[in-house]
Amino acid sequence: MTDWKKDLAQLAATVRQEQRAKKPVKNIHDLDENFRGRKGFSDSGIPLTKKTIKAKLKNRASYSRKNYAFSRLRFINDSRAESARQKRLEHPEYNKKISAALDHVDKQEAAAQKKRDIELKWTDNKSRPSQQSSFYIGGRSYMDDDQEEEQPVDYIYPIKKKEPEYTPQFSKDGNGNMKFKNKVDEEIFRLKHKE
Repeated sequence: MTDWKKDLAQLAATVRQEQRAKKPVKNIHDLDENFRGRKGFSDSGIPLTKKTIKAKLKNRASYSRKNYAFSRLRFINDSRAESARQKRLEHPEYNKKISAALDHVDKQEAAAQKKRDIELKWTDNKSRPSQQSSFYIGGRSYMDDDQEEEQPVDYIYPIKKKEPEYTPQFSKDGNGNMKFKNKVDEEIFRLKHKE
């Protein structure tokens, strides 16, 4: 009887050699180079093969801000971003837009709060005993002068151009009979002038 451990070792050695002899299946884009000379990438920097996609994801994951926290370029970029923000905040149009947006949001929030309060009063009113009959809900009264009137919105509908109707082409012979170019025109004329 042969030693099974030796047979297993020989089998493992042959499998190893076969695996080493195998060449990986190459992608058609493996040998393509972009204008910078990088293989597997397009000219715009998009990875084209699985290998390059994996490498790009690995690079992106390994790049973190803490690694570059004290670099000169980081300081330059941060200072430029801060100066741009300051210019944007100083611009009068920007301030007008921000204040208008905040006013609009405040009005919406106030209206929503008022609606929530009324709904809460309604639920309280429903849960009261029935002997307490009168209760003011506090909805919108007719005497409120501070309520702004809703302005009507004019919608402008686009004007649709009508396509001209199809007119069949025909000619009349000497007897007054109509002669059509084809059967389709004749059928269209017959359907339009059907009595």
